[in-house]
Amino acid sequence: MRALRRFLMRLARSVVRRRDEERLRREIEEHLALQTEENLRAGLSPVEARRQAVLKFGGVESVKERYRDEQGFPMLENLVGDARYGIRALLRSPGFLLVAVISLALGIGANTTIFTVANAVLHRPLPFKDPDKLVVIYEQNTKREQSRRDSPLSAMVEWQEKAQSFEQIEGMVWHSEAKTLSGEVAAERVTMQFLTPGAFSLLGVKPARGRAFTRDDAVPGNRSLIISYGLWQRRFGGDPGVIGRSVRVADELWPIVGVMPAGVWTAPWMRNIDLWTPIDMRLNELTPQTRWITTYARLKQTVTLKQAQAEMDAFALRMAEQQPDAYKDWTVKVEPVGETYARGAGTALYMLLGATGFILLIACANVANLLLARGAKRQKEIAVRMSLGAGRRRLFQQMLTESLLLSLIGGAAGIAAGRAGLRIFLAMAPDSFPRTDEIAINSNVLLFTLAVSLLTGIVFGLAPAWRAAQLRLAPMLKEGGRQSASPSRHRSNRILAVCEVTLAFVLLVGAGLMINSVLRLERVDVGYKPENLLTGRVQLGSSKYVQVLSGNMKRVTPQAPMFYQQVKERLESIPGVRSAAVASMAYSQLFWVVGRPAPPRQQLPQATVQEIGPDYFETLGISLLKGRPIDESDREGTPWVAVVNQALARSIFPDEDPLGKRLHLRFGASHGEERDDEQARLIVGVVADVKSWGPAQRAMPAIYTSDRQHQWVYPSGDSAIHLQKMLYIRSRGEPSSFGASMRQAVSEVDRDQTVFDVMPETNRLEMQIGRWRFFRNLYGIFAGLALALAVVGIYGVMSYSVAERRREFGIRMALGAETSNVLRQVLGQGLALSFAGVGIGIAAGLGLTRFLSNLLFEVQPQDPLTFLAVSLVMLAVAALSCYIPARRATMVDPANVLRTE
Repeated sequence: MRALRRFLMRLARSVVRRRDEERLRREIEEHLALQTEENLRAGLSPVEARRQAVLKFGGVESVKERYRDEQGFPMLENLVGDARYGIRALLRSPGFLLVAVISLALGIGANTTIFTVANAVLHRPLPFKDPDKLVVIYEQNTKREQSRRDSPLSAMVEWQEKAQSFEQIEGMVWHSEAKTLSGEVAAERVTMQFLTPGAFSLLGVKPARGRAFTRDDAVPGNRSLIISYGLWQRRFGGDPGVIGRSVRVADELWPIVGVMPAGVWTAPWMRNIDLWTPIDMRLNELTPQTRWITTYARLKQTVTLKQAQAEMDAFALRMAEQQPDAYKDWTVKVEPVGETYARGAGTALYMLLGATGFILLIACANVANLLLARGAKRQKEIAVRMSLGAGRRRLFQQMLTESLLLSLIGGAAGIAAGRAGLRIFLAMAPDSFPRTDEIAINSNVLLFTLAVSLLTGIVFGLAPAWRAAQLRLAPMLKEGGRQSASPSRHRSNRILAVCEVTLAFVLLVGAGLMINSVLRLERVDVGYKPENLLTGRVQLGSSKYVQVLSGNMKRVTPQAPMFYQQVKERLESIPGVRSAAVASMAYSQLFWVVGRPAPPRQQLPQATVQEIGPDYFETLGISLLKGRPIDESDREGTPWVAVVNQALARSIFPDEDPLGKRLHLRFGASHGEERDDEQARLIVGVVADVKSWGPAQRAMPAIYTSDRQHQWVYPSGDSAIHLQKMLYIRSRGEPSSFGASMRQAVSEVDRDQTVFDVMPETNRLEMQIGRWRFFRNLYGIFAGLALALAVVGIYGVMSYSVAERRREFGIRMALGAETSNVLRQVLGQGLALSFAGVGIGIAAGLGLTRFLSNLLFEVQPQDPLTFLAVSLVMLAVAALSCYIPARRATMVDPANVLRTE
């Protein structure tokens, strides 16, 4: 209680401090006046009487300081006073202030940008109810941790019935299906996601209008939709009466039961879903091979992740005992949904945070060098203050306060730089980057920036503050004493410069490796000619083109191939079109070779299968290496044929001629019911490898079949090989100008169908390597910032060194030294620092660049050419930054130097 009363009294006195100090001043003056009168009566002169009175009283200012300490909060008052003095001192050096603030703004701004992204992607809570209780259950390979697969539907049903760790278990498909929404207005391509009826309740998401799904909605024959807020506004104008209204999707009527709030999503890569529809796992063919839906679960409130994992381990053990072949080297993994969603971006973001941390360290080294140089110029000032009674502790506090002030100003500028950097980041980010619409500067980011600013101020301010506090007083107060720099201070400056070069070198190596990867990607031969090629995608789904049969089977109707044939004819008739082709998407299928012993199912080879028309190879510019292509003679009623690529020929027929061999395709491997092709296919040709999945992917074994030779009934989704196809136009002019003609051709054949993803093939390739370009651009920007800061650091060190040695250079030149010798000496000193930094940077880079291995393409993290190129660039830039101070050293006038001696 006494301490509280004392605190309140000090607080009250602080409020009336001005009045109390005036009273104290009057009391001191009265006391001194009385003592002075007494001294005058003793016969002293007025001046001596006053002086003796002051000496007897003691230090007036020290008495005032003791009084202030007793009556107020001395630490706070000192801090305020130091801050005021620091601001005045910084404003007296605008050049120093500008360079230091820009350096700090770049370092802090880069960190603010990447932390803002990481905060939104990795740390911001997911927009679900109790997201820390949501988990994803999948199967993981025990020998290859990166190999994962969905659990079978049969396992999910068993877990729903028997697992004790979870409140609820549901399933969601991690990919969308394109559907055609038609009706009163023009047909529109929409995206649909399939999920179990209770999936939204598991996530804790409720419709803004209408209701959520029920189990009855998933019964065969019942259809229901929940539509997105965006589709509700775009297609229906926000009509409140949309609930209960039926819409035509894929030529079938579906009733709308609900409308989701704006911004609802189930996975970050599925943020543009228009429609949701329910499925019931119990109504599908349940086999271990049925793996097309991802398992989500909500932990019970009293259950930990470790306990749930233990229960799933027991399930995995039983599954391995029951099906040893299917579950060899596989186990069941329970993972928080946040970790699952951030897995792809997490590693890359932490690497970027490391890169920006390097930039901040370089900025700190820069500012520390500036402060050391500035401290050398303030030695006289510091010496005078010490002679007047300032303690070393107070000087240390004053200098550190100035550093913190500088860092806070830099932090404020860093927030502005971070905002600009965030706009650049979002403009460069690929479409697949998660949660981009949630990335924004918030209170967490501001607190992070404040913490970084304060820590930065301490880091770069400690050494200069300590150096100032350790100043020797006597030499500095000697008349004519020179402010010569001590060897230790020169050593500190040089060490900091070497550190800057080292950090910049590591970032430059990372950027060089990324640039090398992108250059290699751009030179990859994809196996076809993307120039002047326009592509579009069509997906048929109405009952006119496909019929659902019992037993998880679907029948493709003759109208489907007829539709695509008519579309192809219209595309060919467009003026300016050289050729047109239609081909299915590439699907992975099992196959086996006729005449060879049939291997076990688990050992059947796989290949990507495409159904193509006669002009496909010619339109895409794919080279025929052997045999013949698929042509007009390969039609219904003739023996079925196939063309294979080099990769398949090498892997399946390494020592044989593939021509004349026969193979069987097997459909339904991922849908629970397998079925072989009705006929074996005769291999009639071999074509060059095509990288269908992008330049960064290796060419997979591929089989091309005729779109006129096929069966009509398929297991479930395998019917898509006839229903979802790509349209190709080889044009004589700019391909993008034919987009409207492609859409019109599709609409003329069937007004309820639409073509989407229309773009030049070159643009599609650009998108496929967009991830590498994105990281190349980021690392390039960060490396450029680091290089610029390092150059400023080297320039500053050399300029300071030249200024300190100006007298030496003048005397040496007066004694006959050549300017070339001076130039060579200064350049040699700067290059020695650069060589040291590059040498240490090579050692550090060899260890750190391995973390980039997942982002590189056909480039080793220790690529010697990249290290050599970066070393030469670093040394060349360093030499340039040293040349200006060296040139200035040669321009010293010996006469002026000698005149001042």
